[in-house]
This record gives sequence, C-alpha cells and structure tokens, in this order.
Amino acid sequence: MGELYEQDDFFSSIFSNCQKKAQGGYYVSKGYLFKEGKLCVPQGSHRKLLIKESHEGGLMGHFEVDKTLNILQEKFYWPYMRKEVQRYCHKCIACLQAKAKTMPHGVYTPLPIASSP
Repeated sequence: MGELYEQDDFFSSIFSNCQKKAQGGYYVSKGYLFKEGKLCVPQGSHRKLLIKESHEGGLMGHFEVDKTLNILQEKFYWPYMRKEVQRYCHKCIACLQAKAKTMPHGVYTPLPIASSP
C-alpha cells in the first residue's frame, strides 16, 4: 500500500513526512496511513469498490448519498469523498431504474355538461 500512497497526488508528501513522526492528525501504522484513526485510501479502484460496497449495503442496499457517505466516513478518509460518492450514486443503474417517474399534472379542463341523458 505504501507505493500507492507515494504515487497519490494528495497523500504522497503526507505519507513520506509521517514515516518519521505523526503530524496534523496523520500517522503511519504497519505501512498504512491514517488520519485521526481512519484509514486513508489513495486514488484508484479501492475507492470505487468501497463506495460500491457501502452504497449497495448487502441485504438492505442502495442507500442515498448521505447514508453511503456516513458509512464510509466511519472508517475511511480521502479528499473529495462526498463528490465521488455523489457521482457514483447518481449514476447507479439500480437507483435510476427504481426512482419514481411521476409526471407533472397537466392543466385541469372542465368536462362538457351533457345536454341529454
């Protein structure tokens, strides 16, 4: 995982600085970078997999953006997490298909009155 941190635009300098000592809430433990107890996730497919697993949620899947974000933020950190979660949730095929497709009501027009029975 260390090489992924070194290649990451955001985490590379933080990771190298924290090898010596913790700083600004960041620290390294067993080769992993943490921020205030949350695992820092570098750019790449790990982020998408974590978002997918958090959003689809096993038995009770396809949570909204805020719920998915809360699940992720309990244990993980990366910059612009909200933006990535929003992008994923708004493109989720299952969510798009399940979304209600209500059409706006048209203008009401009076019915004609019958002149004979």
